[in-house]
Amino acid sequence: MEKLNFHTDPSRKIQNALLFQALKASKDLMGETGFKAVINRADTLSPGMRIYLDEGRWPPQDTEQGPPQPDITQHYLRQ
Repeated sequence: MEKLNFHTDPSRKIQNALLFQALKASKDLMGETGFKAVINRADTLSPGMRIYLDEGRWPPQDTEQGPPQPDITQHYLRQ
């Protein structure tokens, strides 16, 4: 049986509620300015992240599967 790599498997998705909580906690800890700086930097590494600057575009707090996990974490693999 082949081991699943959770960092690069394109079919792996993040649960909406987990991404919502990560965004909310990040914004609460860093404040508005810090959050914008981090999201803008993340967007240069993983285009499309700027949509999360608008809280209205954050995923709902449900258990449905949301965005593909590699879209969120691929910038960690480049370091």
